[in-house]
Amino acid sequence: MKQFLLIIFIVILATSIILMWPACKKKADSTDIDSITADINEIEITKTKVVAENKIAFVSDRDGNYEIYIMNIDGSEQRRLTDNPAYDSEPCFSLDGTKIVFGSNRDGDIYDYRVEEIYIMNADGSEQTRLTYSTEEDFRYINYLPSFSHNGSKIAFTSHRSGYAIYTMNIDGSDQKELIGIYSNDSSYCLSPDWSKIAITRSGELGEEDIGILVFTIDTYRDGSERASLTKKQAIGWSPCFSLDGTKIAFSSDRDGNWDIFIMNIDGTGQANLTNNPDTDDESPCFSP
Repeated sequence: MKQFLLIIFIVILATSIILMWPACKKKADSTDIDSITADINEIEITKTKVVAENKIAFVSDRDGNYEIYIMNIDGSEQRRLTDNPAYDSEPCFSLDGTKIVFGSNRDGDIYDYRVEEIYIMNADGSEQTRLTYSTEEDFRYINYLPSFSHNGSKIAFTSHRSGYAIYTMNIDGSDQKELIGIYSNDSSYCLSPDWSKIAITRSGELGEEDIGILVFTIDTYRDGSERASLTKKQAIGWSPCFSLDGTKIAFSSDRDGNWDIFIMNIDGTGQANLTNNPDTDDESPCFSP
């Protein structure tokens, strides 16, 4: 009798295992799939680039020296991207919002602005990489005011290496060539995203002590057509930067007692202060996508 009951128990146990196996296997397979999916998602997240949208990058000395900051286009949520004892300046976004080029003297004498070079970093401030290299013989020929081309494959920048001119290079710093000469009484500039226009600051334009911002097409600027400026109402300011659609210009101005970031239409109308920071100087703005 005991042997018969043992046989019955073994049969029932074996039957139960057979019946439960598909469900257990399905659960195991599902768990494995979920695990694999999670791993893939983690890999994709790791590969995702930080994209800055509707932002303005600018320079400020609010934390003791000039660093690069970012804020919303209305001036809110201001935060720092670089942290270096040197002079970091002139940031400019790539048109996809993933990269920023900027000038810095971090690899030279940090108290000498003449050793400034061009660098590139991600939009969150990571992976800061040097692109230009001046030799000891031409250290005084600084490289500065970088900006991206509309397709992101080129960077324009100013250099004194062979007179005062705008040069272009690939985004890795190779193939550096002269694009257009700059007049001696013009200083900071910005090319429009399609490189068809140029915004410049000109000394004495609005008076002996003032620096005015003017906008030209590249062709009229190159041939010296002084009266061909597109700017109807000039702005007292510095470091102009075009918006990505070419309709706005951000710039620096000390008209309110210290340097702040302003914005205006391309014809000079609608000028407004964005940073309103009376205790520090905010300069060198640039739009993100």
